Amino acid sequence: MPYHWQSNSVKQCGVDDMILLTKVNEDAVVENLKKRFLSDLIFTYIGPVLVSVNPFAEMPYFTNTELELYQGATLYENPPHIYAISDFMYRNMMIDNENQCVIISGESGAGKTVAAKYIMGYIAKVSGGGERVQQVKDVIMESNPLLEAFGNAKTVRNNNSSRFGKYMEIQFSRGGEPDGGNITNFLLEKSRVVCQNKSERNFHIYYQLLAGATPEIREYFGLVEPEYYYFLNQSGTYSVEGTNDAKDFEETMTAMNVVGITENDQAIVLQVVAGTLHLGNIMFREDGNYAAISDPQTLEFPSFLLGVDSESLRTKLTSRVIDSKWGGKTETINMTLNIEQAVYTRDALAKSLHSRIFNFLVKSVNTAIRKEKEELVVGVLDIYGFEIFQKNGFEQFCINYCNEKLQQFFNQRILKEEQELYIRENLGVKSVVYCDNQDCIDLIEARGVGILDLLDEQSKLPRQSPQAFTQDVHQKHHNHFRLSIPRKSRLNTYRSLRDDEGFLIRHFAGAVCYQTVNFLEKNNDALHLSLQNLILETKDPFLKNLFSKSPQGGVQAAASGKLSLISVGSKFRSQLHALMDKVEKTGTNFIRCIKPNNKMAAASFDGAAILNQLQCAGMVSVLNLMQGGFPSRTSFHDLYNMYKSYLPPELVRLDPRLFCKALFRALGLNDDQFKFGNTKAFFRAGKFAEFDQIVRSDPDNLSNLVKKVKRWLICSLWKKAQWCTLSVLKLRSKIIYRNTARIKIQKTVRMFLAKRKYGPRIKTVKKIKQLKNNVDQMMLIASSLTENRDQQRNNVCRLENTISDTIKKIKSGAMTSEQIEAVNNDLIVRTNQQLNNLHKLKKQADESERLRVIEQQMEADRKLRQEEERKIQQEEDERKMKAVLEEKRRVEEAEAQRLEQQQLKYEIELKSKYETELKVEEARQTLLEQESRDHELALRLAQDFDTPTNQVTEESPSNQALKRGQNVTRKFESAFKKHDLSKWKYADLRDTINTSCELELLEACREEFHRRLKAYHGWKSKNKRQNVTNSGAEQRAPQVVIKNGLQSVLKEGAKSRQPSLDKNDQRYFRVPFIRPSEMYKDPEFRKKGWWLAHFDGEWIARQLEIHPDKQPVLLVAGKDDMKMCELGLNETGLTRKKGAEMLEKEFEQVWERCGGQKYLLEAVQSKQARITYATMTLECQKQ
Repeated sequence: MPYHWQSNSVKQCGVDDMILLTKVNEDAVVENLKKRFLSDLIFTYIGPVLVSVNPFAEMPYFTNTELELYQGATLYENPPHIYAISDFMYRNMMIDNENQCVIISGESGAGKTVAAKYIMGYIAKVSGGGERVQQVKDVIMESNPLLEAFGNAKTVRNNNSSRFGKYMEIQFSRGGEPDGGNITNFLLEKSRVVCQNKSERNFHIYYQLLAGATPEIREYFGLVEPEYYYFLNQSGTYSVEGTNDAKDFEETMTAMNVVGITENDQAIVLQVVAGTLHLGNIMFREDGNYAAISDPQTLEFPSFLLGVDSESLRTKLTSRVIDSKWGGKTETINMTLNIEQAVYTRDALAKSLHSRIFNFLVKSVNTAIRKEKEELVVGVLDIYGFEIFQKNGFEQFCINYCNEKLQQFFNQRILKEEQELYIRENLGVKSVVYCDNQDCIDLIEARGVGILDLLDEQSKLPRQSPQAFTQDVHQKHHNHFRLSIPRKSRLNTYRSLRDDEGFLIRHFAGAVCYQTVNFLEKNNDALHLSLQNLILETKDPFLKNLFSKSPQGGVQAAASGKLSLISVGSKFRSQLHALMDKVEKTGTNFIRCIKPNNKMAAASFDGAAILNQLQCAGMVSVLNLMQGGFPSRTSFHDLYNMYKSYLPPELVRLDPRLFCKALFRALGLNDDQFKFGNTKAFFRAGKFAEFDQIVRSDPDNLSNLVKKVKRWLICSLWKKAQWCTLSVLKLRSKIIYRNTARIKIQKTVRMFLAKRKYGPRIKTVKKIKQLKNNVDQMMLIASSLTENRDQQRNNVCRLENTISDTIKKIKSGAMTSEQIEAVNNDLIVRTNQQLNNLHKLKKQADESERLRVIEQQMEADRKLRQEEERKIQQEEDERKMKAVLEEKRRVEEAEAQRLEQQQLKYEIELKSKYETELKVEEARQTLLEQESRDHELALRLAQDFDTPTNQVTEESPSNQALKRGQNVTRKFESAFKKHDLSKWKYADLRDTINTSCELELLEACREEFHRRLKAYHGWKSKNKRQNVTNSGAEQRAPQVVIKNGLQSVLKEGAKSRQPSLDKNDQRYFRVPFIRPSEMYKDPEFRKKGWWLAHFDGEWIARQLEIHPDKQPVLLVAGKDDMKMCELGLNETGLTRKKGAEMLEKEFEQVWERCGGQKYLLEAVQSKQARITYATMTLECQKQ
């Protein structure tokens, strides 16, 4: 059907609603849009969603003719048009008394702003009203050019791109007149004021002012060409094709007048715009690492237009006042800025000026159309589309976050709620799978760990770092599916970024890599208090009032020099949540705007780009759902009320559901074209319009329709009659069947009566017999008990006898059913009690046994621990004893060395004294010999001269002195050697040693015994044959001991040699013992034994020789003196040999293992053993 504005010769291209496509796939959708677009048909339905393709040209079907055509028509009655959506919202608001909303989405340049204008224009034209209503309409319509001038700009993708989000609420009275409104703006792109990309422009107002200002204004504001201003010449683009900035400036000024802004305020607004331009021309140079104004003259115009002192402006741009607190005192510090900081300060002031002017204009519009009480609302949401550029920053992040929220709402309202309705109505429509982006939204806005909160946390730190923020994001969400690092991007542009320079988010429309270098700067919307105070010093009350209040949603700085965080991200999140709360409470409609090409050229269709936009918008999922479902629906009562006036009375009396069914069958609708739900009738796409057109057609057609309905009713009644006849026949057959079944029922009843009479007895007997199994189990348990076994077994036997007697009574029939039941219950109780008692006893016995085993185990563990502790203590004691022995050895060794040195010194002194005495003695002997010769000569002379001999002196004085010395010596020797034992026999010496109690005699005997023993062994060693020595004769002690004895320098008698019975004087030694025959063998094959000795005081008491290939040799003092070592302890040098001494316990273990105790006992019993500490200990043990 061609549109009314088209020639009748032109055929319709494609389908109006893509649900009607025979094949649903992406190629068919794009091809249908292409056919319609190239035929200047830019609107197409996909179910309830209107798809609008931007033609980049003026279309002829937005006149009053089209407005009248769509006013009051149903949604699908006319071809797709934005007026159809507008009228649908307006009528639903009036009929259902429900607020309405339309969400216009699409990427930049898709025509969202123009679509919003057409919607507001249609509503303004179709709604009535008086002077107030007309004023509201004018303000609503004129707010578009005003806000576009300050909030729209040329980008690479759109010549009139909205750089802010806008939600326009048109408020209506109950009569449908627009009598109020409100505008909510979101996220103005303030950074565009100071910086633009190549081929883009700043906001339109700057170019409009330069092109449309009068000569007086240009002169007063100091305006020149746009190339002069730094804020405009960065991109190199100053004009837009098809845009007249001068004409747009006139529209902007007209809009200000309509909105109600006074001429004085208009002049101040333009003055601030011009001041912002001049502010950008202030450049800085480096002066000693600090910033200074390059050209002071550039301060003149900004300070003049802003009404501030030029010197104050210079100071605030190049320095900053900071309050420093120290020790409870506050000190004000003036900090000079560097060039980078000064540029940032200048740009912050410029952005703040533009942002506050924009907020002022929005507030002025809201003031002009404010309404005290809200009744009905139609909302138009014109917000940014999904954006992805070569360099994506904080603005793109917020925009795409907004689109995530809108896409989630679209999925919920169109896809989720539609499928839930099909489920509630039991239509059996196949569900459509769609992407749920809740995880992506949580990644961005989740409290505490979301990217926005992490950004705020980093912004509050004293030293902010974009790298630290980025690392924190990756650390918190390192396993998140939606988040990744830049080098995993499919675009080579982002792969060169480091991990701390950005992050990649997988949005519903595709993956976007964001560079975080400016996130912290753009997230903070606060203006430094020094700059705010600068503007507050202005002479203009308008500007002073503009800066006297903190920005909307922000928090003003509390003290000088402090920059409070006004988080743009958190503010935008709060606004977005409030917007979604509003939208969710309205009846929502959707318009998806499509950009046909990136060249912004008319009649150019880029299929790949359009397909990507459709996929991002989720249109393919909507198409699949709507084509498989029933997009049109109405309740049975509404349908009945809608068409009952067209039908005769006999049809009107029908039930609404039967009425609808008869109507559909009469029209010949197939079952796949409609479906009856629980409360509604559902239609395939386009079928409801066809149905409505047929019903409302001419009277002839209506009479035919009535005939068809009557015929269907007659056919329905005939079918019912046939069904009744068939039912009667079935009833006859059923009666015959029941007669046959009656006999079976009688037999069954008889059987039932018999069972009821005897059944309880039989069942009870079976149950009682089953108790015998429990009795057997109880007998086993009783037999396994250790205590009261016989008593329990008797109890079980008595229970078993009771059961047997009860069975006999039941079988005899002497008991009633109640008695049987009582007896059965009693037996069950008794059996259970007995069984529980046995189980309890068994459990107690098991528990006792378990406790006994546990106690045994604990006792064994305790003994094991005691044994281990004893061993550990024993090992510790042995270690300490060995340490004591080692210390004693070192002390004795040191003492021996000291005695040796003392002895050596004594020998040297003695030798010197001896030599002196020898010389004296030689001189004395010489004198004595001389005197002797003289005496003999005198005697001869006396004889010769016959002199009497009595006259000759007998002895000289010296000779007499010599004799006196000899006598003293003999007396001393006799005194020292009290006992002369040189003539004693060996047996006498041994008996005296074993029996004598006189210590001096005992010591003298021991000395004489060992002297003779040494002499014997010395003679034996000197006179033994050579072949005996080489063959390995037995040794008394190891060679090292013998050598030490031969080399000993200590004199006999230096220490006491008395036998000791003190345990502390007992010493034990172990020395490797190598037989002489093994001395010259290879050490690897040399056989080595051990020589163990027990010294009782100075002399050896027990000796043990362990050889590798012979029996141990046991020797005891007294019995084996001739075979034992004859050397004293000090003579052996064992006390000085490291590692030679051993513990008593170790010696006794070896001695007893080799049979030493038995050998010593035999020696004691035969009275051959000498009295030692070992023999005394053995006597004590025997007693």
